[in-house]
Amino acid sequence: ARADTAAPACDTPLDLIRLANPLPRVAKKIASGEPITIVAIGSSSTSGAGASSPDANYPSRLAIELKQHFPKLSFSVLNRGVGGEEVADMLRRFESAVLVEKPDLVLWQLGTNSVIRGHMLGGHDALIRVGLAKIRTIGADVVLIDPQFAPKVISKPDAERMVTLISATAKREDVDLFRRFEVMRHWYDVDHIGFETFVSPD
Repeated sequence: ARADTAAPACDTPLDLIRLANPLPRVAKKIASGEPITIVAIGSSSTSGAGASSPDANYPSRLAIELKQHFPKLSFSVLNRGVGGEEVADMLRRFESAVLVEKPDLVLWQLGTNSVIRGHMLGGHDALIRVGLAKIRTIGADVVLIDPQFAPKVISKPDAERMVTLISATAKREDVDLFRRFEVMRHWYDVDHIGFETFVSPD
């Protein structure tokens, strides 16, 4: 391939992607060689909007990466993303979409749609805590995933406030957070990768 068409390097610092807490349930299953079930719940970026095919959405890619890193283990990654949803919408289907699967790990992507629609942030921390309490009833590990650093998000006045709210809630509740907003901002500000490379038109 020509040099000018090569994929840009995403050299993300480890401190941006390292999780603050261990995932004890997942670690125990890995150590014992037991099958591991992961449920990814969220909105369009979880369901796969903008992906070139269903196999290219992030839960599908995660399943492939896990199999490559742990070839002797069995991973089931279930995609429970629904485009357009906000936290309250996801909570209404937590029982049928998440808890019933008895996951070992829940990846919960949230916050983007509330910011884009300009909905008040008051109460979001309480809603997140309700979801975390539901996850704790089944003993699953959890990783929250905050909003995207994308034009339709960062143009809104509450974008940074939502990121801060989710971060503060994760810290207070002692759960892990994947700092997607900061990772994508690093791509744009430091790696100088254009939005057109890592953000789909939707």
